[in-house]
Amino acid sequence: MLPSGPAQHLGNIAHKTLKESCRKGMQLDECFEIAWQMSVQEEEAKIGQSWFEKHLIPIKNQQGYDEKKEQCRVLFKKASSLEPTLEAAPFRSAKRRHEVWLDTEDGRVGGYVDEIAKVDRGEALIDYKSGKIFDETAKGTTKVPNEHDLKQVKLYAALYFCNYKVWPKLIRLASLDGSYVDVPFTAEECLLLLVESYQLLADVNTIIGELTPDNSAIVSELSMPSAKSCTKCSYRPCCAPYWAARTELPAEPWPFDFCGKIIELKELGNKSLLVKLIQKNEPAETITIRGLTPDRHPALTEESEFLAFFSALPDKAPHAYHEGKLTTVYSLPRELT
Repeated sequence: MLPSGPAQHLGNIAHKTLKESCRKGMQLDECFEIAWQMSVQEEEAKIGQSWFEKHLIPIKNQQGYDEKKEQCRVLFKKASSLEPTLEAAPFRSAKRRHEVWLDTEDGRVGGYVDEIAKVDRGEALIDYKSGKIFDETAKGTTKVPNEHDLKQVKLYAALYFCNYKVWPKLIRLASLDGSYVDVPFTAEECLLLLVESYQLLADVNTIIGELTPDNSAIVSELSMPSAKSCTKCSYRPCCAPYWAARTELPAEPWPFDFCGKIIELKELGNKSLLVKLIQKNEPAETITIRGLTPDRHPALTEESEFLAFFSALPDKAPHAYHEGKLTTVYSLPRELT
């Protein structure tokens, strides 16, 4: 596995703070501070159990901490408002439910909706995002929500219909930065997404049901490696299709991951380590990675012969990299090299 970034941990903290404060009807700024600190402590306790993430503690030292906290505080104050109009984000606190589980009658498709709020002539579904809700790669001046988020809230609408036999009045994507967008939808498109979910589940189960002694073939059939999707994936260390795709499409903007044989391991003057290795995959270039913190990487020992580096940061010199907050190192057994 690979570590989650500080942004994801901060998002978890913000999400939990809002959920707890809204659930308990907190309205004072002091209440927000208590809820925030409790969420920080819980997240740090979880991070502390991971050898490749514990260096991120204390989380308050991570970039974006103060900004994310203030964004969450602003949204907390809005959530505590008694303003009942649809323009308010979110809605009237006395008529809100949080973390509501919705699923199909057979239980095969389901999920937690962040918030269901009472509005005129019905209810609204609100899904909070700790990151940005608009697709920054979309062309044109009109802001377009991320496709993944659109599908998610439309699936929630279909699940809401499965549970209550009526459609929500409105579905909304909301960000901690205060922005939000009301998503137009039709019953037909939401139900189509639900049908597609059933089909995807059936297809995956069919593939898994055909397991053979050579499970690598099954993994390859299920995987869809790409530079965009793999960059955020925590399973890169054990994904053969990922490494194969890198070789087949070397021009793609893949993560800065490398595996190969060590040709030099030395301690620098600042007590950090420098490693040089010859890459296993083509092209067989010599890669230099400096600034490695010994305590963070138990695989960096004199006995190590083959190593895999993940999420390095590029230096200005060619084939030269340095340690980042998410850099992780694994030792490779000889039979895997």
